[in-house]
Amino acid sequence: QGPLDGVDVMLCEYGSADAVALGTKAGEEWIGQATTGAVLQNGNAILAVADRNRADPNGKTIHKLTQAFTKAK
Repeated sequence: QGPLDGVDVMLCEYGSADAVALGTKAGEEWIGQATTGAVLQNGNAILAVADRNRADPNGKTIHKLTQAFTKAK
C-alpha cells in the first residue's frame, strides 16, 4: 500500500475465492469518500486505487494503473 503518481494504491493477494470477495468489499470501504476510485480483481489479487487528493482529475493515472493490472497474469 502506498502512493503512486499522486493516487493511493493498495494491492492484495488472497488464497481463496471467498477471501477475494471479502477483499473486494474491504477495498471498496478503503476507497471511502475519495473523489475517484476503483477496485479490480485479477485472479486472487485485488487492486484498489483512490484519488483522495484530487491529484488525477482526468483519471489518466487510475486508467493506466487499472489497465496494467488487468493485463497482468
